[in-house]
Amino acid sequence: VEEPVHFFSYLNEQLAQFHSFSSSDKLNFELKYQADKSLQILLDKSKFEKIIHNYVSNAMKFTPPGGMVTLAVEELGDELQLSVTDTGQGIHPDDLPYIFDRFYQSNQPYAPTEGGTGIGLSLVKELALLLGGYVWAESVWGKGSVFYFRFPRKAVGALPLAVGREQVEIDSPALAAGEINKLGGNLKLPLNFSQKASI
Repeated sequence: VEEPVHFFSYLNEQLAQFHSFSSSDKLNFELKYQADKSLQILLDKSKFEKIIHNYVSNAMKFTPPGGMVTLAVEELGDELQLSVTDTGQGIHPDDLPYIFDRFYQSNQPYAPTEGGTGIGLSLVKELALLLGGYVWAESVWGKGSVFYFRFPRKAVGALPLAVGREQVEIDSPALAAGEINKLGGNLKLPLNFSQKASI
């Protein structure tokens, strides 16, 4: 069921759930928000949350201590694009075309796909389609991956965020290897994502 949400504040609320995990795993966790902070959209929160939770939890699972996980949001015309970047081991080129297939398992030694049994990412693909969007991934074996989700931006007007606050901050201890980016910083990763997997 779709309902109006302040996308920026809603996104921060969702990411707060991952703070304890990133802290315990000594990961850097960053939000790079490049959309209108007052944007209010119609969103099926249940489906959206399953997608973002799968992406972020997988990224944290496959990123070693001291690594970086970044969630980026962009407005692309009448669409919104969400991407989750990690600096983990990446996905083997032989596996990449199949990671969104149900029950797919890697045959590569020491190369688990970023979905475990494959059920999680196949569900993400199905939910994305139900939301009118689509998913794909890019990866460099041994360096990291980026998982994308692009969907229609169903704007319903712009309303102010919490009174007196330009942004909604997450009240939690500093992460072990850094803090949530102050929104607007640039992420620079030495990755050349030249390989893709898509539906």
